[in-house]
Amino acid sequence: MIADFAGRPRGFGTPNNAFVAVAQKARNMSDRRLVAAEIIGFGGALGIFAWTPRTLELIFLAIALGALGVWGVADHMVESRRRASPFVRGPLSAFRFTIAAVGISSAIASGYALIGRLMGVFIL
Repeated sequence: MIADFAGRPRGFGTPNNAFVAVAQKARNMSDRRLVAAEIIGFGGALGIFAWTPRTLELIFLAIALGALGVWGVADHMVESRRRASPFVRGPLSAFRFTIAAVGISSAIASGYALIGRLMGVFIL
């Protein structure tokens, strides 16, 4: 194992958080599984909204799953078109960034909605 001057391992300086782990998982998934995640996520969000519209934490979680699938497919498209013109790669990268923002926002909103449901009515 190679270490730097401070004695830390080689991969110590790389960002290791949940978003990097999810992105790496999406990059390793096949397009078929990513499209299945899109269908299950967005279809599940519509189904949950139609069945029980007050369960926002589940709706946001399903949207985050669907956004993971869309982001993964967009990432595969950007990586497969490395030699494409900037007019093709630019909008794909912007779309990938927008979908990532939607997915992260949905996951965070799901957490807040769950905490709000667990707290119940809180009056000072």
